Amino acid sequence: MRRIAILFIMIMIVLCLLMSCKLNAPKAKEKPLIITTIYPYELLVRELTDTLFTVETLLPANASPHTWSPAPQDIVKLQKADVIIANGLGLETNLEKTLAKTGTKLITVSDYIKKDKLIYQHKDDEHAAENADEQKYEGANPHIWTSPELLTDIVIELSEELSRRFPMHKTALERNARQIIMELFQSESKIRSERNEYENPAVITLHDAFVYFLQYFDIEHIGSVQPSAGKDPAPQQLKELADKIKSKGIKAIFIEPQMNPRPAEVLSEEMGLKVLQYDDLGTVLGAETIADYLCKNWEAIKAGL
Repeated sequence: MRRIAILFIMIMIVLCLLMSCKLNAPKAKEKPLIITTIYPYELLVRELTDTLFTVETLLPANASPHTWSPAPQDIVKLQKADVIIANGLGLETNLEKTLAKTGTKLITVSDYIKKDKLIYQHKDDEHAAENADEQKYEGANPHIWTSPELLTDIVIELSEELSRRFPMHKTALERNARQIIMELFQSESKIRSERNEYENPAVITLHDAFVYFLQYFDIEHIGSVQPSAGKDPAPQQLKELADKIKSKGIKAIFIEPQMNPRPAEVLSEEMGLKVLQYDDLGTVLGAETIADYLCKNWEAIKAGL
């Protein structure tokens, strides 16, 4: 009995020592958290950082960055982030004051884009930009992530910036950046080859969310039903659009899942157009990479040419 008691005591001592070691062991360091304002940048950054970082999107899937406002829990989420990646150019209208308070955490990818590559809604805005000294220009279309060329610029600059902030991951970031750029080149080649099958293609959209893509692939954008997000057109603007629809033989009008489709539906009923959907924010596409995002949107656009 005494031997059994001693053995039991010894087992208990070993168990206590093991528990103590476990409790005192250093915790595994959590991955750095990157928050992107919109989903296309999550797609890009997830591929760029692979498994080295945790990457999340701030905006809900059904929200438009033009109108969405952060709740208190969203602000807390931003405070916990190691890096915040925003688009800029006035896209995140109701987030700007909150983002401005995040200091050096914030990376604004539009800062990487040269002013002569931006598209302006009005000629006056373009002329003003020619004389500006800074890179954030009033009146520039903010949907820069829809262009393969501008995405390549963003990937290169973002890889360098994250390498500066996290030098231990520099090799992986550079390797992944090269992979993304190769995929973007392949998707661009595929889209351009298929686009060349159409003679003078033209489209009309609810909102001007894909003008960079359309311009890059030489697809005429004859106009948007809403001159700006959520703003209904004046009667004269609708008449001008109707005339262009007739002269160009437009077959479809494109809407986005985050926007109210009714203005487009009204015009489609009057003009006999199909209503088709592309997804500039990529939340319903099921895309696995940013290059895949471009290809899937091209498939949607191709259906209306």
